[in-house]
Amino acid sequence: MDIQKLIKRYGSQQAVAKAFGVTKGAVSHWIKAGAIPAARVWQAKAGLIKPPQGR
Repeated sequence: MDIQKLIKRYGSQQAVAKAFGVTKGAVSHWIKAGAIPAARVWQAKAGLIKPPQGR
């Protein structure tokens, strides 16, 4: 799962953070690390994140 694609899909880092229930700082860390934590990837694949609003 590509963090940049998620940001594009959701429109902002803040929107991605809200969808995953984390802080914007956490999303910034994912970008710097170049990866989304495995538990969050699982959460997304299981359909447990909120879909983008108005997209």
